[in-house]
Amino acid sequence: MQKQELDFSSPVKISASEVYKQFAKNYQYLITEFFEYQTSWLYRAYGTFKDFDKYIILAYFFKKNLFSYTELLQSKTYEEYYTLPFIELEKFNIIEISKELRISKETARRKVLELVRDKIITRDNKKITINFRNISKLIDPNRTIQSFARLLSSVSRIIYENKKVIKQYDRKFFEDGIKKKYTQCWGVFLEFQINFVLTRSKMFNNDTELFFILGALIYNQNLSQKKMVN
Repeated sequence: MQKQELDFSSPVKISASEVYKQFAKNYQYLITEFFEYQTSWLYRAYGTFKDFDKYIILAYFFKKNLFSYTELLQSKTYEEYYTLPFIELEKFNIIEISKELRISKETARRKVLELVRDKIITRDNKKITINFRNISKLIDPNRTIQSFARLLSSVSRIIYENKKVIKQYDRKFFEDGIKKKYTQCWGVFLEFQINFVLTRSKMFNNDTELFFILGALIYNQNLSQKKMVN
């Protein structure tokens, strides 16, 4: 049977266990790539408000909205999504935010009020509205998309070099694919990022900033070791 070239609409499935196996075999290289992408995301997340809790709450709102498209079997491109005048969340609950993001109800309520005060969001009873014109300079995922696509490209190259697929893909391929299926891809991305940060900050008594500092130190150490090897 003749092999078919991989494409984004009809990909060859690679099992999660195989991806993990390839990651483990190339740990020293890929973990540095991963830390580079993750540290740059954390830098941008913290730099938005100089407050991780506020950023994570806003990311949580976006994740909820993005998942709503998937639940309705709908999809929007990057351009379509960010030309919307605003997005709305009909069901808003401080207790849910507190539970999902592992922060106290008092902290969740205070941070939401700060987002309202700064005109990042508007709140009407149990409805949250995010006006894109008010946050366009604060929330721009382009750099994160590029960084994430670069990481995916590195994983693609490793899998290709180990003859698990017949073609490797560059950063541009993944970047275009993410933007084409933006609401589907980015909801999953934000869910992973939120869980990644919360799971690891739990080791530091839910101190996200301490986790960020440690992550930066580990990244720099891995980068130094990589330079020494090269």
